[in-house]
Amino acid sequence: MAVAAPRTQAASTLAVPSPVPDVAPGTLLSSSLSPTPGPAGSKQYQLLYASRNALGQPVAVSGFAFIPNGKAPNGGWPVLSYAHGTVGLADRCAPSRKVGPVEQLLGLGFVAQGIAVVATDYEGLGTPGRHPYLVGQSEGRSVLDIVRASRQVPGETLSTRFAVWGHSQGGHAALFAGELAPTWAPELKLVGVVAGAPPSQLFDVSAALATSPSRGFLFMVAAGLNAADPTLNLADVLTPKAAALLPVVDTGCNAEVFRAFAAGPLNTLLTPGGLSTGAWAAAVTANEPGRVRITAPVLVIHGDRDEVIPIATSAKLLSTMCAAKTRVQRKVYPGQDHAGAALGSFFDVSVWLTARFAGQSAATSCRR
Repeated sequence: MAVAAPRTQAASTLAVPSPVPDVAPGTLLSSSLSPTPGPAGSKQYQLLYASRNALGQPVAVSGFAFIPNGKAPNGGWPVLSYAHGTVGLADRCAPSRKVGPVEQLLGLGFVAQGIAVVATDYEGLGTPGRHPYLVGQSEGRSVLDIVRASRQVPGETLSTRFAVWGHSQGGHAALFAGELAPTWAPELKLVGVVAGAPPSQLFDVSAALATSPSRGFLFMVAAGLNAADPTLNLADVLTPKAAALLPVVDTGCNAEVFRAFAAGPLNTLLTPGGLSTGAWAAAVTANEPGRVRITAPVLVIHGDRDEVIPIATSAKLLSTMCAAKTRVQRKVYPGQDHAGAALGSFFDVSVWLTARFAGQSAATSCRR
């Protein structure tokens, strides 16, 4: 089945070079001091930087940074790389286009502690090309490369020490950033990873989403996996009806995608077996987090009433991560749904990350 090329325009005000120069991942391509100030005590920058897609080709990725005012400490401002949750795949959904309240709250809380906050849009979200949604390698590289790029902003001094925090898709991205850090960005020093309600046990998540109002996620996953690996045939997983709806993935944000794929029985949209057979199953499995040891401490958080990512999946993730010898703590928030856990855990996560930057030891939920 032929699928039209994504119709996307860069959301960033920074011009994306064409072709993207073949430079080292994490190279800052351009930056701009925003006329809109960052959270109190900081400057806000818009960033465009180089990374690599799953095929090893150069890509430009957009994002933004909150950097504290004043003189940086010896070694530079430590960095928190924030990985955002699902917003949709269209460029107009990119967080750097309009920095939201969650990012502002993060900036406010950490800038006051002398920590810079950087936030990637991810590959293809805010820049040309389709976003490889829920593709761990792409997400992780974007999260790491913006730390590298932010250290090149003229007039600013940022440390090699950094932590990662993400929720939902961002939790998935955060885990992959932790797994990739030693080999992709060995010059950086990861001190901790927070993954909120991370998609894992992906076949279990897919089964749960199939009957939920959020089943549009499944079609974003199909489009995203195909963006990372064009040899995956969308006709193997999408019916002609779903294929006709797929352009909304490239033009709409979450709500529009959910509405488009909400009507009718799921079997009129996904082929039998869906994402769980053949090459597609292998692609889904390849993006399962937790199997590679993360050398820094990890905190996994989850609400026990999560309506998007079943609570049981993070329990299985914990077992997998412990088996991989990752030092991981899992904390469950009673009565909290998917979004509620992100807000309800904010103070606890902030304290946990502050301790990691201070070099304190972290608790673990793994049994000896």
